[in-house]
Amino acid sequence: MNIKKAVIIIVISILVLLFIIGIVILNVLSDLSLVTEEDPFKELNHYRKEITFDLENDTNLSNFQVGLRIDTLSLIRDEKLDFECSSIRFTDSDRETKIPYWIKGGCGEEDTEIWVNIPHISANEKKTIYISYSYKGMESESNAREVFEKSEDYLVGWYYLDRRGKNDEEILNFTNGQEKGNIVGGIYSGHIHPEGITLNEEKDYRNILFHNWRHKSYFEVPSEKLDFNKKKGSIEFLVFPSEELNLADECWGGNCSNRYQRLFIDSNWEMELGIDPQLNLYFYPSQAPEKNYISTDPLDVDQWSHVVVTWNFEEKEANIYVDGNKRSKNIDNLSSYWSEVAQTGDWQFGGTSLDIDSFFSGHIDGIRIYSKDLKEDEVKDAFRYNRRETRYPDIVFGKEEVLRKVDVKDIDAYKLKNLSKTAKISLVDYYVNPYDDYYYDFDSEAMRRSFRSGYGYYNWRWYTDPESEEIMFKIENDKDLDLPIFGGPGHISSYTGATIEFEESFLATHVAFKMNDPELIRDLKIQFLEHRSYEHWTKNNESYFSRLFPSAHACGPYGGYMHIGESKLSLIEEEDGIYWYEINNPIFVTKETQVIQFRYKPNSKYGKFSLSLHDIVFMDKNQQHLRASILESMGYEFDSCNIDGICGGSGKPTDKYRAYFVESTLGFIKFEKDSQKENLNVSFENKGEKPIKFTENTIREIKEEATRWTINNISIRTNNGEEVSMISMEEIEGEVLGKMISPGESLSFSIISLEELNPENLYYISLGTEGETEKSVQTNESTISRWILGDNPYYYPRNHKEDSLLVYRLVVGNDREVSIEEI
Repeated sequence: MNIKKAVIIIVISILVLLFIIGIVILNVLSDLSLVTEEDPFKELNHYRKEITFDLENDTNLSNFQVGLRIDTLSLIRDEKLDFECSSIRFTDSDRETKIPYWIKGGCGEEDTEIWVNIPHISANEKKTIYISYSYKGMESESNAREVFEKSEDYLVGWYYLDRRGKNDEEILNFTNGQEKGNIVGGIYSGHIHPEGITLNEEKDYRNILFHNWRHKSYFEVPSEKLDFNKKKGSIEFLVFPSEELNLADECWGGNCSNRYQRLFIDSNWEMELGIDPQLNLYFYPSQAPEKNYISTDPLDVDQWSHVVVTWNFEEKEANIYVDGNKRSKNIDNLSSYWSEVAQTGDWQFGGTSLDIDSFFSGHIDGIRIYSKDLKEDEVKDAFRYNRRETRYPDIVFGKEEVLRKVDVKDIDAYKLKNLSKTAKISLVDYYVNPYDDYYYDFDSEAMRRSFRSGYGYYNWRWYTDPESEEIMFKIENDKDLDLPIFGGPGHISSYTGATIEFEESFLATHVAFKMNDPELIRDLKIQFLEHRSYEHWTKNNESYFSRLFPSAHACGPYGGYMHIGESKLSLIEEEDGIYWYEINNPIFVTKETQVIQFRYKPNSKYGKFSLSLHDIVFMDKNQQHLRASILESMGYEFDSCNIDGICGGSGKPTDKYRAYFVESTLGFIKFEKDSQKENLNVSFENKGEKPIKFTENTIREIKEEATRWTINNISIRTNNGEEVSMISMEEIEGEVLGKMISPGESLSFSIISLEELNPENLYYISLGTEGETEKSVQTNESTISRWILGDNPYYYPRNHKEDSLLVYRLVVGNDREVSIEEI
């Protein structure tokens, strides 16, 4: 009995002990789960969108390839798509049947080009397919061969003339994914020569422009790559003859309008397709007389035409179709020139190595080569379905569906502070320089005037803090200025930003600043820029300037900086003067990104402001957050900088951005007839929002800021230079000193009575000057006062004669009416 009790007690004890151990283990595991909990940044969200398009096809289509333009950049920024687009999938209308797709390139762009092969599209069907995507990367299923291997029978060549990258042109080969055809001639450093074949980037046509005989540039398909015997076949393509290029000085003799242009020729001279001087199409054996045409009706100039030519050596027949309609007649004595054993050579489009003066002037695209002579109904189908409008249809997205949503904890500043730094991102923080002199001697007087008057991009002056002798920008606080924090002066457009380098793609998500008073600023934002080259521009490419401006931030025909991402910042935490911000719209950056910039606007408050970059955080393709490596500051304050951004003089390092926000006033100096008396008045008008008090500083700024030269007096002179009347700045000071002008009001006094002026004579309002104004650092002033001569802020007087400056032409009528004109 005792033994049984003892056994029972032992068993119960063991069970109790196991229970206690189990509780402990559970608690430990629970604690471990807190430690080993999955990183909250590794979300597995999954989304799907409906895509609808209408090809307006009146017959059933099978295995039909279309190109889609999809904004993958926004999806990456919204953290819904991985950096390589590897998670993208397409399904048919049933949401289950997979559709082959090929991402041509450019993941992370607003118009990523993706080709899909639609298994079936019924006649008159508005087709619906689906795209799904996830932020989690996976093995990509993009495959060009699967998309294009199911092309039509007899199709042996299919080419769109497109681009390989931002600056490089290429032939886009859709022929079963095989390498066929290449650009010949005009190659320079791996690119198409800027005066040879160039890329045209119009809205709906990425195609190559042929226009230059100097480099004999053309597209060539080697004969051995075309797998058929050439006894019968067809060529289809889109043609855009350019009248402007045809009249350009681009060929022997200057005018190219009276010549034959070869669209296609084979290097054995067996057959040729081209345009005669009247824009009729011709197709004949190259050794045949030139008058043997098989075309009727000329092509339209500066308009796309769909052209198909078919031939059959055995039947001695050839036909031309334009926009699906037959436009041909038999060639005289065709059998005399063609034989069924004719051997064609390499096929050349847009130009030829055989005759440099027969190049084509215009655009070519969508080349398709067939190993059969297409019949009329087949040509009509080709016209309907191979136009770019059909192959690149307009698509409509449906509402985004959330297939899987994982709640992700917001990252806080504590985690951000403790992230590791990466050497894959490096930044040189070059702060803007208060010593940089922005008052350059521009060639354009109007431009110089606009900058000096404060109507340019910035209106900066300098302020020296009397306590620390620290120099900072003095900025009017009530203007809607977009002010930079990084950069230095440059040609025309300055303060571009600071240098930043990436070894791979990242998503910019957070940034931290050390600031003394963030209440002084508003609309703080981040920008990234990329250098763009325009080396492929030619004088005949009208789209050059539309591409360069306003997106580029530097002038010159060969380069500029283009914004690739911009976002405002939202404050998430402040501690010990460090302010952490979230980038509202995360920015996708790549290895091509080269410049970073921060900008802000004044907040209508007064005070001294300083800022320095403390940290910047990016997310990599594995959804890990990393801090950038900020290198030692390379920013320097120089005594002077010229218009090309070359700075000199003694300098010292600067470790932060500094500004002093002050009130501002704006005054106009105008000349007008007194409304009550027969006098000519000078008027000081308040165009600002604050009262203007005439102090000694106000007078000094009128003398030194209204023009480039220091003003001593105002005079009226005859056409011969004789002085009729003069009032000195000292006299003006005596009239206005101590007075106040409210906003919208003016203070006027007489210069001369109009009765003293002869209506038959011509007079000038002239300013007596004593040389150019010397700019100096302004210290400890509470306002910025600006004065503009006249009511046109872009007017700047140029007629300077030694010690006088003619600013207005004055005409007095017999009725004493006054006309004042800018010189």
